Amino acid sequence: MKVRPFCLLVLFIGLLSTSVSSQTEDRRCLLTIYFDTPAQAAGKIYFLVFNDAKTFGKEKEAYNSAIVEPPQVAITLPYGTYAITCFQSTDGDGNLKTNFMGIPKEPVGASNNPTLMGAPKWSNTSFVVNRPQQSIRITLKKLF
Repeated sequence: MKVRPFCLLVLFIGLLSTSVSSQTEDRRCLLTIYFDTPAQAAGKIYFLVFNDAKTFGKEKEAYNSAIVEPPQVAITLPYGTYAITCFQSTDGDGNLKTNFMGIPKEPVGASNNPTLMGAPKWSNTSFVVNRPQQSIRITLKKLF
């Protein structure tokens, strides 16, 4: 039986693309996020996941968002760089309450637990996801 070189090339490219495709699909992380909340605080946690410094802090441009019960949640993310911001809705309405100066009245937090003097920055909150399983801990604090 005579095999044509073109057929071998097509077969090789098909096998190569399958191999590359499966490697890309495997490059996902199960990220477990542990939330530490103030002792007296109760309520769901609203969090936003960002994957770009340019869109960081813009709620409508978040990569992902969720509403969860503390103390933890697990999400799947492709390998990359991310930052998370969150707050705990202690009154259950899902809106972050602030005082007249814009300072949050409900517990807030961000990945890497930066000192919050104003809105968090990408440079202080971003972290790399590069393993099949990772975990982070976010401490929510009441600022006011």
